[in-house]
Amino acid sequence: MPYYPNLAAAMASRGLYQKDIARVVGRRAETVGRWMDGKECGFPVGSAFKIRDELFPGMSIEELFSTEQPAA
Repeated sequence: MPYYPNLAAAMASRGLYQKDIARVVGRRAETVGRWMDGKECGFPVGSAFKIRDELFPGMSIEELFSTEQPAA
């Protein structure tokens, strides 16, 4: 399961990939992948806001970057 399930779902619904996130924050897709998998500390706050502002403006930061799995 992805470490950020809401972000993964939002990306899938818009046809976006880690490379698209990487382009927005100026990082490599592999780095974004490690953030998304929870293998590194996670998204820097500034990057999270850039991603939200440019790709998901209708979502809150708390919703987009929640690490909790949605209730079944």
